[in-house]
Amino acid sequence: MLTDEADKLFPKAYDALLNQLIAVLKNRLRPAEIEGVLREVGRAIAADAATRSDASFESRVQSAVKVLEAIGGSAEVEKHGDKIVIRGNGCPLAAAVSVHPEVCHLAETLVSEIVKAPVVEHCDREGRPQCRFEISRKEAPKAPRK
Repeated sequence: MLTDEADKLFPKAYDALLNQLIAVLKNRLRPAEIEGVLREVGRAIAADAATRSDASFESRVQSAVKVLEAIGGSAEVEKHGDKIVIRGNGCPLAAAVSVHPEVCHLAETLVSEIVKAPVVEHCDREGRPQCRFEISRKEAPKAPRK
């Protein structure tokens, strides 16, 4: 994981681009529609990283961690009673999340689709954002596709 100072040294044109895209969406769409678009993007990314249908729950959780890392995050898995937590050491979408916290819905849906279980994000958006996803071991209900 890079320090805040080191992270700022790397060019990130995509940060400005994503922030501007979300700002335009906010000007054109209602909040529920924006959430729907973000969740659809999360589902699309998860579909690209499709895991075997017979993969174990633990294997699917590890696949979700790998996908988060592939988009620029760093994460680890923790067990808390009957819940599994994916805790990020930073956020791959930090620049956007800082301005548009609803972007966390994208990552929440991404993780849920991969692990095939209900996921609730409890991301820390103070200072440098850090992802945190609580996963229930129950199978996620099938969401209607649009």
